[in-house]
Amino acid sequence: MQPTECGVVSLAIIMASLGKWVPIAEIRATTGLDGNGLSVAGVARAGQAYGLEPHVYQCEVDSIDAHQMPVIGWWERRHFVVIEGRMPGGWRINDPEAGHRLVPDAEFESKFSGMIIEFTATDAFERGGRPPRTIPSLRRMIGGGGGGFLACAVASTAVIPLHLAMAGFLTYFVDHVLENPSPEILRPFLFGVGIVVILRAALSFILAQTQLRLRTAAGLRIEVDFLKKTLGLSDRELTLRLPGDIQQRIPLGRSIAGSVVGSLSTMPSRILSVLVFGGAVFLISPIVGFGVILASIAGLGIVKGVNRLLFELNTKTQMALSSQRSTMFAGLSSQAWLYESGSVGGFLERWTSELASARSLSQRSSRTKLFASSSRGLLSQLVSQVATLVFGGLGVIAGDVTIGELAALQLLVGHAEGSLGGLIGFAQSLPILKSNIARLDDIMDCPDSSTERMLGAGGASGPSGLKLENIAVGRQSRLNGLAAPGVVTVIEGCPDRVVHGLAKQLSGRLRRSGTVTWQGTEESDPSLPRVRVVRGHFPLFPGTYAENLGGFDPNPSHDLIWPALVSVELDDRFEALPLGLQAAVHPEDGFSSGEDSTRLELATVLIDAPEVVIVASGMASLPQNDAVDLLSTMAASGAVVLVIEPGAAVPEDAVRIAIENPTEDDR
Repeated sequence: MQPTECGVVSLAIIMASLGKWVPIAEIRATTGLDGNGLSVAGVARAGQAYGLEPHVYQCEVDSIDAHQMPVIGWWERRHFVVIEGRMPGGWRINDPEAGHRLVPDAEFESKFSGMIIEFTATDAFERGGRPPRTIPSLRRMIGGGGGGFLACAVASTAVIPLHLAMAGFLTYFVDHVLENPSPEILRPFLFGVGIVVILRAALSFILAQTQLRLRTAAGLRIEVDFLKKTLGLSDRELTLRLPGDIQQRIPLGRSIAGSVVGSLSTMPSRILSVLVFGGAVFLISPIVGFGVILASIAGLGIVKGVNRLLFELNTKTQMALSSQRSTMFAGLSSQAWLYESGSVGGFLERWTSELASARSLSQRSSRTKLFASSSRGLLSQLVSQVATLVFGGLGVIAGDVTIGELAALQLLVGHAEGSLGGLIGFAQSLPILKSNIARLDDIMDCPDSSTERMLGAGGASGPSGLKLENIAVGRQSRLNGLAAPGVVTVIEGCPDRVVHGLAKQLSGRLRRSGTVTWQGTEESDPSLPRVRVVRGHFPLFPGTYAENLGGFDPNPSHDLIWPALVSVELDDRFEALPLGLQAAVHPEDGFSSGEDSTRLELATVLIDAPEVVIVASGMASLPQNDAVDLLSTMAASGAVVLVIEPGAAVPEDAVRIAIENPTEDDR
């Protein structure tokens, strides 16, 4: 998924070969992987965490066979691969970047960097887990839609007897109507054909419309779930991914929905069509039936031959596009620097090179798919049509088959080929589908920091408020105390360097030593509270100011917004705008930075009325009297107001909690 994850993925491959399947996200968390990847020693230590005993060897190519396979090999002095053993024609490796491949001896000797890591299972190693499965992932992503899939299956299946009826009409027309075209025969014949045509058109329309709705709903659901998960990623997980990489994965939901809905919704009818139409073909001409089977087997062989290449090309294309988009985002955010430093030309050259690489990989993938589809279709048409015309024609000459039956035979062969082609086409799309699902699962399997609240609920027993016990502040200092509702509590002497992490821990977003417990009251909900962290900046999104202040509500309550704006002294500014709160967000209004941005953030806190407010930044930039008044206003609403920002002005009656520093003896 990421260029720096080759060590993690190689370790996962080794553990899978020993019977333990571990998600990559779990290994990342265990190893503390960052953007720099793992060293040889880091991979060895990671294996020890799972009960494996590592042995690192420096060796030549000829001595690798003496070790227990598979082993992790150091490759081109920059990359890890899994070496699975020597085979006729070279060495078989499992490359995290490209999958299984056979490397010729000469290439292996030039790229192997002389170091391997061999792992043996100890008593602490526990086998278990399950390999990644496409169907459960699809079921989780698509979810619901059972009624739509059932409607598609019924509509596509109902067409089968209509196709058989049309084949019967064709036989009857050629063998009887053409010989005796009387009105008594022709009129009911045309009436029956018309009914079949209308029914087929109606069922096709229902099928197309239902599939369109299913694709739209499934794609939207996947993209929304993915973005929601991304917004909940921990800081460590986000640092492993560039913005362009995440943005590139979002449209994959539409691709997955488009590939799956059409294929899965009609798969039962296609299987039934193959059986029904194939059986009808065998009844008319067994030789033609065997020809269709041979063509299908050859088509499957072609698909199997290109599937691995398609998987590799799709994965490389997605990574190249991610790199290109990340470069573009970085350039747009550094526009002034690029021009001032004279680096515009170099930036454009790099961006163009990355884009050309991505387009080249995409073209190779398209050409491979086109070759597979064209060659499969050509072979199928050649075998089936030649068999139909030759053996069907011989049957007509021998008198075993009528001309009408020959025409119906061609029609039935076409339907059977179409159904087989759909099934084989789905098999051909599986590599790309699996690659795309894996890229989404890479995010979806990560721990969600937005739902994993490290807060304990203490119920209504004891004093109400936020109870802090043995919270680490730096390496040795500790924090203990109670922040009660309705008053302002300030932590004295909090170092600047720990404010960000302490705010995340107190809000329940970060797991560290110590406990944070919410003590409810009899009147309030004893479950976890709503917590807001004031960071001194309010991001404004496209839309109106009312929508931004109302939490993206398209019809926010102005009765809640205006009193909050009065409290933060921004009401006059908004009244001066031509459209007031309904004005569109614009940078020239000056609300996106500085003191005004802090005041807007505090306004949203007053509108939202959370149970706990943690002030981490921004209050020190306000005039002292304004800061004190706003803190008092938030506390007067019954909220726990906990100030950890160094230098922030607080009310005189604020409760102060001192950071406990251990004595020399304690140290």
